[in-house]
Amino acid sequence: MKTITILFLFLGVRLLASPITQTHKCACQCVGTPTLSGSFTSDSTITVSANATQFDSCSFAYRWGTSPDSAGTITWLTGHVSDTFKISSSLSGLYPVSEITPISSTGDRIGEPLRVWGSEITTNFIIPIAATGDGTGVATIALRITDNTQSVTMVIDGNGKFYDDSGGTTNEGTTRTITAGAMRSFYLKVSSGSCNITIKHYNNMRYWGATGTSGWVASTNAPTTSATTASLPRELIQWRVTGNNTCSGDVADLPRGLIVLYVEGSNTLSGNTTGLPINMEYIRLLGSNTLAGVLGSVVSNVMTNFYVGGNSTISDDIADLPATVTYVRITSTSSQCNDYTSGRTWATGMNYVYQRSAAGYGLSATEVDNLLIDLSQVTWSGSSRTCDLRGYNAGRTSASDAAVAALQAQSVTVQTN
Repeated sequence: MKTITILFLFLGVRLLASPITQTHKCACQCVGTPTLSGSFTSDSTITVSANATQFDSCSFAYRWGTSPDSAGTITWLTGHVSDTFKISSSLSGLYPVSEITPISSTGDRIGEPLRVWGSEITTNFIIPIAATGDGTGVATIALRITDNTQSVTMVIDGNGKFYDDSGGTTNEGTTRTITAGAMRSFYLKVSSGSCNITIKHYNNMRYWGATGTSGWVASTNAPTTSATTASLPRELIQWRVTGNNTCSGDVADLPRGLIVLYVEGSNTLSGNTTGLPINMEYIRLLGSNTLAGVLGSVVSNVMTNFYVGGNSTISDDIADLPATVTYVRITSTSSQCNDYTSGRTWATGMNYVYQRSAAGYGLSATEVDNLLIDLSQVTWSGSSRTCDLRGYNAGRTSASDAAVAALQAQSVTVQTN
């Protein structure tokens, strides 16, 4: 095992009393115990150096924030890590470096981020919320912090109040503690007006919702949230928000390490598929979103679920979806996906294919046949196995009779025009 030392120097007042050590592993033959230390002031020249050669072929994603609440700025450092990188900026209130992520020459993440922890280094995650209706409804927010055993405090201002029960009646208060290590759910009401939930954390806010748990559930008269993609913690890896919400923002502003994007409700997320994080595994985007771009630009090589509805204008060849997807559901009323090139090898464990396009953009009969034939060549698994190619797609022909029979033999429900 080798030791990697990465030194951050910020000209000015030293805020970190001592180096902070974390174990780091990555795929480019680097295993060690890096030491991160430094101090900062505003309007600084930043020097980043690494006395190691294990990362010789890697680059790094380097991020800092212009304020504790900012989404941060991404700057790609290229070259060998034994080099010294200088980034000059005139920032009013420069805040500490929070992560360095090793990436390959193609932009793929090949290791976990190195992060600075410490009581002096915190970030405020601000979630804007507002009353709806008569304000008597209760919303539930679910969050998880990790990587640090230190708990964090959550504060609600304005006419917002936290409660210990789903009915919104017991232990009314304006603060709650989020204990690290597991998903924590909290109940809240906003009687009128707008307010904020402020969470001062240690760059360890990893989950706003998780598998099986929505991060925001709100029904009639319960508060709505209008969080934006740029305001999310940069270390967030799952964002699952349903219920009453008006979340917005460009997908290019999502945290780069996000692996699950699950947003429903009246959201208006926008942007291009080229802006999706490269390691995303699961996308479910419904509501009033306007995602654009071609399927071929979804570059994740680990994505299993692709579910896009709303008013998205995604287009291109369905065969260009990531090779790893096993669940495909395109329900947007503005979708322009009207091509399928035969010969694609679909992933083992296929479970669901549902394709709809806007009028005038359906698949041809030959394309429907070819898609069915290719899908019949792999093993399907899981419950609710479905292949639904109705909508504005053409009907299939006898050329796909054998494929349909093979799919049905695997308990796949096949529906075509």
